[in-house]
Amino acid sequence: MYLKGFFPKNISNLYLYIHYMPLIYYPSYFFVITKPEIGGAQKWVLENYKDFKNCGKECFIVVGEEGWLTSQIPAEDILILPELKSKLYLINAVVKFSFFLRRFDSSVVIGNSANAGVVARLSGFVMRSKVLYVSHGWSSLYVKSIFKPLYIFIEKLLVSFTHLFICVSEADKRKAIINFKISDCKIKVLHFKLPDKYFFPGNSSPTSKSLRFLCVSRLEPPKRLDLLLEVFSSAPYELFIVGDGSLLDSVDKEMVTDNVNFLGPINDFDDYHQYDVFILLSDSEGLPISAIQAIRNGLPLVISNVGGCPELISGNGYLVSNDIVAILEALRLVELNFSEMSYFSRLHFINKFMCNSNHNELLDCVQNL
Repeated sequence: MYLKGFFPKNISNLYLYIHYMPLIYYPSYFFVITKPEIGGAQKWVLENYKDFKNCGKECFIVVGEEGWLTSQIPAEDILILPELKSKLYLINAVVKFSFFLRRFDSSVVIGNSANAGVVARLSGFVMRSKVLYVSHGWSSLYVKSIFKPLYIFIEKLLVSFTHLFICVSEADKRKAIINFKISDCKIKVLHFKLPDKYFFPGNSSPTSKSLRFLCVSRLEPPKRLDLLLEVFSSAPYELFIVGDGSLLDSVDKEMVTDNVNFLGPINDFDDYHQYDVFILLSDSEGLPISAIQAIRNGLPLVISNVGGCPELISGNGYLVSNDIVAILEALRLVELNFSEMSYFSRLHFINKFMCNSNHNELLDCVQNL
C-alpha cells in the first residue's frame, strides 16, 4: 500500500480514496512525528520502527513532510500529513488521520513531539485506538512564547486521552507528575539503548594541543550554539560541530575562531572514536542520544545540567551551568582526568544504556495495555 504523498489537497478525494481501501484486521502501529529532520526524537522513532518490523509488526510513520527520516524507511510505510507542520491546521490533520484509522480494525498510535502528540491523541481517541505519547523533553515547559500557559493547559487536557506516557528520562517523569498531574501508574521510563558495537579506543592521553571536542546536535533552540562558540573563543582546544539548523543564521562570524570547525549535517554520523570529549550545551533536553553514542565510544562528557542529562553522568564527565567560567573549568578538569573519565564512560554505557538483546521494551508496553 503506497501512502507517501497520500493525502490530496481536496479532502473529499481523500474520503473517496479511503472509502475503497480494504479493511485491515491485524494490529497496526503508527509512529506520528511532526518533522523528519535528523534529531534525537527521529532516531528514537526510527530505531523502534525497525524493532517492530523485525518482530513482524505492521508499522507506519506519519510525518509532516519528506526528509531524513522518510529516507530511511520504505515508501509504502510512510504517510505524509502536511497539516502536522502548522498548529493552525491541526484540526484538519485530526480529521484526515482519524478517517484513515477507521480502515484499521485494531491500531496503536504512538505520538512524538508537540503537534504530532496532539493529532495522535485526538485521532486515537476518536477512533478508540490505544494511544501512547512519548515525551522527548516536554517542550511546552521550556518554550518561550506568550502561549506557554495555553500549551501547558492543553497538555493537561490531553492526559485523559492517553493510555500510557513514555518518558526518556527520570527527569521527564518527575516533570510529568509535578507539572501535568499525570498519575505515576500511567508513566513508563524507557532509556534509549544501543547495541555495543563500533567501539574503537580513542586517544588515551591527549594533550591540550590535540584535545578534540565534539558536538553532534540539531542546531535549533533550545541548543546554545552562541555559548558554545563563546567558550571556545578562549579555550585552548579544538571544537568540531556536526549538525545544521536555524541557529547558524544568527552566528556572529567574529566569534568563530580558527579552532572551531563546522562539519555540517552528516547522516548516520558514527565517527565518535575520532574525537576525545563530547560537549553539548542547551537550555533544555530530554536525554540526548548523541551523548549516549559518545559514551559508547568512551568519550567523557561536558553537558548542561538540564533535563535528563544528569542520568548520563557517573564519574565520566561534568554537568555544567550555562556559564562561561563554569564550562571553561570543566574543560580544564576533563583534560586532567581524561583517562579515568573515558573508562567510566564505557562502564556507564555498559551498565545503563547497552541493549543486551533483541527484545523491545516499547513493544512490551504496548502489548500490556
